Amino acid sequence: MIKKLLSSIVAATVIAASVSIAAHGESLNGYPVVFLSGYSSTDLFENAGTAEERRVWPIEVDERKEELIESAFTQLREASGESACDLFVRTAGPVIRELFEDIALNPDGSSVKNVTKSPEGIEATRFSVLKSTPEYRYMKAIADKVGSRNLFWCTLDWRQGQKDCASVLDAYIKDVMTATGKSKVNLMGISFGAQVISAYLAYYGGNNIGNIVFESPASGGTSLVSQLLDGKGMDVTYPQLIRFLAVMHRSESEAVYEWILKIIDLGFIDRTLTRIINEYLFDIFVNFGSVWDLVPADEYTALRNKYLSDAKYDLLRSKSDSFHSECSSRLAEVYKRAREDYGVNISIVAGSGSRIITGTNRNSDGVIDVRNATGAICSEIGKRLKNTGVPEASGNYRISPSMDIDASGCFLPDNTWFVEGMLHGQGSCDDNVTALILRQLLANETEDVNSNPSYPQFMCSQNPVDGVYGCFALSKSGYLTKYDTVFTVKNLSNEHSITIRSINGLSLGLFFGVDQSAVIAPGASVDIDVSGFIPKNTRSGNIKIVYAVCKDKVTIGASRTQSFTSAGDDIESLVMLTGAGGDAPTRPFFGSRYILSITGKSFVSGLLYYVLSALSFIMRSCVDFLTRK
Repeated sequence: MIKKLLSSIVAATVIAASVSIAAHGESLNGYPVVFLSGYSSTDLFENAGTAEERRVWPIEVDERKEELIESAFTQLREASGESACDLFVRTAGPVIRELFEDIALNPDGSSVKNVTKSPEGIEATRFSVLKSTPEYRYMKAIADKVGSRNLFWCTLDWRQGQKDCASVLDAYIKDVMTATGKSKVNLMGISFGAQVISAYLAYYGGNNIGNIVFESPASGGTSLVSQLLDGKGMDVTYPQLIRFLAVMHRSESEAVYEWILKIIDLGFIDRTLTRIINEYLFDIFVNFGSVWDLVPADEYTALRNKYLSDAKYDLLRSKSDSFHSECSSRLAEVYKRAREDYGVNISIVAGSGSRIITGTNRNSDGVIDVRNATGAICSEIGKRLKNTGVPEASGNYRISPSMDIDASGCFLPDNTWFVEGMLHGQGSCDDNVTALILRQLLANETEDVNSNPSYPQFMCSQNPVDGVYGCFALSKSGYLTKYDTVFTVKNLSNEHSITIRSINGLSLGLFFGVDQSAVIAPGASVDIDVSGFIPKNTRSGNIKIVYAVCKDKVTIGASRTQSFTSAGDDIESLVMLTGAGGDAPTRPFFGSRYILSITGKSFVSGLLYYVLSALSFIMRSCVDFLTRK
């Protein structure tokens, strides 16, 4: 009873604090917000403002559909024993090149055609007058807090390098300050936009900046770009590509059928894309300063020497050399100077746990390597870091629940959050991530990763496309402590009810009292009793939630696997309710494990759990004895 009372008090305190922040937007730091979106987000026009105005980006593929089809049939008639890859490259390559020639640059960075960005200027880029914007969900959430006239979208010619983009941002910030009468602005950057802000800090300091939030930052580049520049073959992860589309479209239906692509051989598409880029597009992209600035610092010199040695690239090479030496390779110093010299509050929210979409096993959000986005030490997908069992003396545990990220090496160790399963730039589809970003972007005093147990350093994606989300009631997301006796499962769907079929936590020695008849409505949660043995030392494992989606009178099976670390006695910082041990059932069992509880709907089920738990303990004891050195 006491434990439940304390839990209620903690929950009420967190809710009250959240309501207070939401209800008192006028008490936040009051600065206008400048938003910088991801790569290729700004439209490009040829001959803008004239009778010959024509939008050249985004490319209107539908307008060329008939030409592509006619060309394909012509090539097909002439083909004689060609492979599908050869045929596609010969058919589509010339047409695709013609489309991209509209946005080509000369080696000195000038546009081949009279192409400029649009919209531009303060009044044309206020959120209140924008008819459509990228990252609309983020911008709408910010506008709801600060007012639509106090939110601005800094548009960029994303073909240009970061030295030029930083200069554009500097002028734009000054214009916003003049227009609003404010002494500073807050900045939010997504992906490429975050890299622009990092360049701005390196070249111009942070005297005009209050708070900065980076989501999925490309500040340190991405190995995806160096992979494409080096002509390496792609191995596109098509199920992940479908998941990207499902998240972007907020379509839960698309995600359910990801498994279909796992049984289809689409390798010829990889080969086709690689050849089209190398044979038809490379000489266009090689002149984009932004492409070279997206190359990771440790791979830049070799690629630059390979492709930019010609004198015609002198200006491009000089600007990119400057960015890599003054910013990309020194991000920790850049951020430290901004914080210490100018008082800028910087927060980073990065996705993790996904392969790079073009096939490499680097830990990423599908597009940006976690290491390049945050500075963290990472293992490859499916592997764990070594020597991860000892917490810091301060009590702040820096290892992710899946044991694949060490945050102690981050550019900003205390101000970097990781969201396992969050795909690149898609945090706005996760209400929990959005709430964290708004707190950090608009507060007078921003929080660090230890300030609020609702936003620990390591979180797990709660996007509706993820289906379900599980967590232990008294521990931070992704962790399990000796005080936990309840596992909460939330139905993340906005559309469908679910029923839980089973929960498998045997790798952690846990058993779950699942009621298979319970229907969980969209957005609702259910508490499930847990029994088993908690390892005295840290141990990482998975919990798999198998559930059924009730969709249009059809039941579809699905599952989600989440990583958890079972924390030992010496990591109390992972417990959300400090001091809970006095009331929680933490009885020692044979001196080396903790039994959580023996629960169930009846005496028989309780007895069964107890027997299974005892067997689990015996088996683990034997393994520990046999492997002890």
